[in-house]
Amino acid sequence: MNKLIEWFQSLWPSLFREQAQGDEPLVEAVTGESQQVIQATSLASVAAKGRDLCQAVELIKSFEGIVDGDPSTANFDPYLCPAGYWTIGWGHVVTDPQGKMLKGADNKAAARAVYPKGITRAEAEALLADDVNRFAAGVERLVKVPLCDTRFCALVSFAYNVGLGALETSTLLQLLNKGAMDQVPDQFMRWTKADGKELAGLKRRREAEARLWLSAETVAS
Repeated sequence: MNKLIEWFQSLWPSLFREQAQGDEPLVEAVTGESQQVIQATSLASVAAKGRDLCQAVELIKSFEGIVDGDPSTANFDPYLCPAGYWTIGWGHVVTDPQGKMLKGADNKAAARAVYPKGITRAEAEALLADDVNRFAAGVERLVKVPLCDTRFCALVSFAYNVGLGALETSTLLQLLNKGAMDQVPDQFMRWTKADGKELAGLKRRREAEARLWLSAETVAS
């Protein structure tokens, strides 16, 4: 069952179901010291395998945002993302006990049942850290060439948005694994559409990932 859940989770994009031209289409309040301890623990777990992923975390936060599905409550509650999936915190898709992603207004009660009291900001930080850690492990598995942490973070942000399944079958990954580092920024920019339409938010995100990639030097093999 755990492997099945991991398989589902590896495929979902965080907020948008994107498609690059030429690629296969996709299916579309804790405060004070206690919060600091939880956040520090979360970020430590993200970097547990020797990668400094702070740049990925901050980039993801800046584009995902944190939305409250019910402002009348004290904590953050699930909300429907633009792709119609129930989401909580920074782009964490809500799944039922069987690992099925919850989609559509009809599943509001089911999504709320998963997080009946909502989550605190500190818990949202912990969810994000866990998600980033999982996506980082996926990127590490797929990339066969050495990368510095900065470029690795750009790829983690990209995978968090489009999904590991999309990254795995992308032209971007094929070129990267052939050592064509200079072509990666242009490949990022092919992933700016949702439902066939270019979105300004996705274009800005790809530009930010491309800038992050270009800001680093290639790691010598």
